Amino acid sequence: MHANATYLEIGPGDCALAVEAARRVRQAFAVDVSREIAAGVHLLKNLELAISDGSSIPVPPGTIDVAYSDQLMEHLHPDDAAAQLQNILASLVPGGVYICITPNRWSGPHDVSRYFDEEATGFHLHEYTVGELALMFRQAGFRSVEALVGSGGAHIRTPAVVISSLERLLEMLPEKFGRKLARQLPLRVILGAKVVARK
Repeated sequence: MHANATYLEIGPGDCALAVEAARRVRQAFAVDVSREIAAGVHLLKNLELAISDGSSIPVPPGTIDVAYSDQLMEHLHPDDAAAQLQNILASLVPGGVYICITPNRWSGPHDVSRYFDEEATGFHLHEYTVGELALMFRQAGFRSVEALVGSGGAHIRTPAVVISSLERLLEMLPEKFGRKLARQLPLRVILGAKVVARK
């Protein structure tokens, strides 16, 4: 991000990343469903907390250069997730990007249901594959979708179709075996659902 950029974080948690981003950009927004997340947090002058109903993105349209969420989409009902994607798209400047990190369904479930079920049935309302995400993003109107493959600070941009093709290969295997493979390294890292979508 450049110093004149506008940054948006959806579901900012303790706002630590949003505060750090605000130190490096012209304007930052943190969008959440409750003001409680920012209780006791020193918000910088250029960081605005905006309250959402879960799918709305209450920021000026066409102003965001980089939007970001981490471990958020899986907590939304799929209909709300689709509506939120359209609202994120509307918030972006032409060429703006949305970076979305969410657990991949193949290596899950990633909530408490992992101990008793093969599908997320706890706090995660729906876990996605990269293929599902790429389709949703394109249906929302994003013009390009890539996956980020890697961990820590080292990632490689990869066409989403490469990862979704790997997911389709897993679908051809017996489900338990496919899931077992997806949970092992290096597949767990390759399949990690980190998506970059561009308006």
